[in-house]
Amino acid sequence: MLCNMATRLPVIALVLAAAFIAVAGVLLGLALGYAPKPEDRPDFASLEFVGSESCFSCHRERHATWFVTFHRTMTQQAGQESVIAPFDGRLLDFQGVRTRPVREGERYFFEYLDPETGRVLDRIPVVRTVGSRRYQQYLGHDPARSPNHYRLHWLWHREEGRFVHLNAAFLGPDGQDFDAHLNVWEQNCIFCHNTGPKPGVRNLEALGRRLAAGEVVETASLTEYESRVAELGIACEACHAPGARHIEHHRDPLRRLAFRIFGWADPTIVNPARLDPLRSAQVCGQCHGQRLPPGPQALERWLTEGPTYRPGEDLHQHAQPLWPETPVPGLPGSDLFALRFWPDRTPRLTAYEYQGWLLSGPHLEAGLSCIGCHAMHGGDPLGMIEPVMRSKAACAGCHAREAKEAVAHARHAAPVAEDCYACHMPRIVYGVMEIHKSHRIENPSPEAQSEADRPNACNLCHLERSPEWAQAALIEGIVAKDAAEAELVRALHRGDPLRRAVALDAAGRYAGYRSREANRMLVPHLLLALEDPYPSSRRFARRSLLEIAGRDPELAVLLPPLTELDWMRPLTEPRNRGLLPELWARWRAIPKQGWPRPDPGLWLASDYLPELDRVRAAMAQSDRRLRLIHIGE
Repeated sequence: MLCNMATRLPVIALVLAAAFIAVAGVLLGLALGYAPKPEDRPDFASLEFVGSESCFSCHRERHATWFVTFHRTMTQQAGQESVIAPFDGRLLDFQGVRTRPVREGERYFFEYLDPETGRVLDRIPVVRTVGSRRYQQYLGHDPARSPNHYRLHWLWHREEGRFVHLNAAFLGPDGQDFDAHLNVWEQNCIFCHNTGPKPGVRNLEALGRRLAAGEVVETASLTEYESRVAELGIACEACHAPGARHIEHHRDPLRRLAFRIFGWADPTIVNPARLDPLRSAQVCGQCHGQRLPPGPQALERWLTEGPTYRPGEDLHQHAQPLWPETPVPGLPGSDLFALRFWPDRTPRLTAYEYQGWLLSGPHLEAGLSCIGCHAMHGGDPLGMIEPVMRSKAACAGCHAREAKEAVAHARHAAPVAEDCYACHMPRIVYGVMEIHKSHRIENPSPEAQSEADRPNACNLCHLERSPEWAQAALIEGIVAKDAAEAELVRALHRGDPLRRAVALDAAGRYAGYRSREANRMLVPHLLLALEDPYPSSRRFARRSLLEIAGRDPELAVLLPPLTELDWMRPLTEPRNRGLLPELWARWRAIPKQGWPRPDPGLWLASDYLPELDRVRAAMAQSDRRLRLIHIGE
């Protein structure tokens, strides 16, 4: 037996050697025949988009993880699977206009009625939906009247569980025209909410002739489009570039095998993970960084054939990111863009995350890019982020000591000490009906940031305190009585509508971090905010009051009238009339014996009623309270 084995060993060795040589030959052949070459990289700008379904057969797992994202559902054809609002005929009354959302089979309409007779005055078909995570907007299209798609008057808000008129969703005051936010989809929304957009403007020359003749031309309403998109929503090629050459290149199964074996970078498609941090971030920045075409010729190209940028290129060669100092085309001296940033240039609106990242200094030098935190093919679709990246572990790779010694570093106990984002990416950014994290990574500096007329991370929690108090506590560890104006007082009675929205949101968002006594000191100013002329302020004030009162049994008497109050309408309207006096009466009736006396900076008397003379004087002196901030969405 041993003899037989001994005689077979050389044969087995020869067979194995031959097999090894054969495999090596195959691998060598694959390497020589299919190794990527510089000339394989196509001109992506000249390629056609092929659509996400073309990616499915080879990239099923990637396709599946993209399919569940809100990127995919950013724009959809209106239908049973996409429309989340109940188009059930319930009447919507706002500013004297009556609207009825109705459904007929798979078709959806907004009907506009005579409020006296109920007669249908207009009927607009809803053909597409925009968004679905927090809210959903609706696009109307009637080719008999216009080739354009129009964003209609009402959105459906998931948290509120109701239709909200767009006048109440943005940062504008009561009394705007009912049609103030009735916009042409092709002029703005099409660019970032779809893949391969082509607005297809068709009467630019005619409008130009009228302008040259000295006519006053309202281009926003008179421009006509014949728009097309490669794919509704944000699909594969928005981030990976057009895939026509990639599909053609990889029809050969041996080439596919070679790329899998050797792990080569594929020049026929763009993988953001293989780009340098700046180019990788620019893939996201093409939409998450509001921008303008670099000149009139580029603008005409955008309005006809769409943006020229393709992933992997230098975004700044194709578009100019907006900054406070960016001139507003056709409006010299306008502060339209400047109001979208805090005075220290920090963005204060969503869709400017790229600009915030550009301001993040050392983090750029360290190689941080968007996909360092966000996962485009994994994690929670709400934010496209893995659970671990919501914790201090997201920062631990570069800041190991601070993460390990979080309590000492933050000078707070858990859970505050565990929340790096709260201090270094504070919620000071307004999106439609929500306050979001800043993407400018920075250290809190209460006094300096307050001097720049912007919120700071410390006082989002310590709204009952002043920035001066927060600075002393942060730098010197001094915690003392506070005579300077509290942050909530400054924001609500001197700030513009965005500053007010941030403070009012923070009052409820961080209620669990504050003491019960501190939360109670905020209530009188939140009640005053229910009278604010901006629906955005009233909504955040009501939401925070519900949160604070829901945590405190002694304040539970405030809940019934708060629940009934409709923030979308002024308190003078019949539905709200009487609710504010009732809330104040209930607040006065709550026994306050034993409550600590408020600090002078809170402008509250010992009975926890606001010092109205001081409040009214501050409001009268502020020139910012009634600013209209166009958020560009």
